[in-house]
Amino acid sequence: AEVFRAGGVTVPLHVVPHIRRHAHDDVTPQERAEVRRQLGIGADAFVFYTIGAWMLRKDLPRLIEAFLQEFRHDEAVALCIKTSSKPVHFPLPHEAGKTSLQLVRETMAAFRDAHGRTQLPTVGVLAGDGVSGAWIDRLHQVGDTYISLTRAEGWGMGAFDAAALGRPVLMTGWSGQLDFLGRDHPGLIGGTLAPIDWPGTSYGPDHQWAIADIADARSKMRYRFAHRDQPDPHARRLSETIANRYAEGAVMRQFRQAIGA
Repeated sequence: AEVFRAGGVTVPLHVVPHIRRHAHDDVTPQERAEVRRQLGIGADAFVFYTIGAWMLRKDLPRLIEAFLQEFRHDEAVALCIKTSSKPVHFPLPHEAGKTSLQLVRETMAAFRDAHGRTQLPTVGVLAGDGVSGAWIDRLHQVGDTYISLTRAEGWGMGAFDAAALGRPVLMTGWSGQLDFLGRDHPGLIGGTLAPIDWPGTSYGPDHQWAIADIADARSKMRYRFAHRDQPDPHARRLSETIANRYAEGAVMRQFRQAIGA
């Protein structure tokens, strides 16, 4: 809305947010255990998880590298990634003809070679399209903390659903997700704005997005892991706020006002 106003739009502008989901599928302990088994995640592992298509904007390779830098193979921790079967953007030169799973494995292999580490912590990957909502609900139940080093978001549905369910959220502190996380959210990851260099897209030379600070991401992941046995009061309060502010009735009243109904 601010951009439109600055660009000279004079008609009334309304910002109507997403509606939160009012219900999620029940997930049994057996179903959670099966998801862990399928992804190679140990029963006692603390799970960081993320949901996003494989594209430069989501910055999944840097998330993988941050996780591998911070944790050892003998720590009870895992990173779980739900992504598309292949890159959904104009492929970068090193991505041509490869699946997302191949790119994850290449990222891990490059890290292993660069750092001389023969064993790495667990990274579980579901790289597929058309995954059911029920399976995503299971992932939210298996995950302990949602994390994203996204460079920009319109809204951030994965993080929004995670926050609504009371999961702590670690996420780049810039862009659309601030609408529901808030600018004082303790899980915001610092970063810097940089020009968008994304071949095959329509971004201009003056457009920017955020590059998350790896050191800050590592620090916040370590804190969540170190305090894994303690409830996160902020996550609980945020869940309650989302339940009220983004409920169907509340959002539809804003929508009706916007269209003059």
